[in-house]
Amino acid sequence: DDGLNGDYTLGVAQALEARGAAGTFFIVGRTLAQQPEVARTLVAHGHLLANHTADHEKPAALDLTYRKLAEGQAQFAATVGQCPAFFRAPHGVYTALSWLAIRRTGVQVVNWDVEVRDWDATDPDDLARRVLAKVEGGSIVLLHDGRDGVPGRDRSVLVRAMPMILEGL
Repeated sequence: DDGLNGDYTLGVAQALEARGAAGTFFIVGRTLAQQPEVARTLVAHGHLLANHTADHEKPAALDLTYRKLAEGQAQFAATVGQCPAFFRAPHGVYTALSWLAIRRTGVQVVNWDVEVRDWDATDPDDLARRVLAKVEGGSIVLLHDGRDGVPGRDRSVLVRAMPMILEGL
């Protein structure tokens, strides 16, 4: 969630690939123009890219069209040549009007059932333990290769925890 974030995003992807797995990356649209090569690498390696709005802002209460969702779709089309089929709102916040706009767009909303505040983690072993303590069959685990769509945020703890999380799964 919250990327693209350069080598941190690619580090998460590499950990998945080392175990024959692919990830779903909910990407903030504005990062696509800043790091198109990262997006294209993810696609080339079989990962799924999904829309996390244009700029990671919560939906405005009276926004009839959910403009940030549409802007995100346009950013994906311009960068990777296709619009994502999956969407997650920033912070998991939806309004009645954003739900209507999402339905009109036809994207599938994907939320999570395991969240461990990984953005605050300082110890990869502890992060892996916390994820594995909560996960069940069919879980969707929320982890952040970026933070709020701002490239350059240090996500090295997650990158180091990924092999342990995947091994535990």
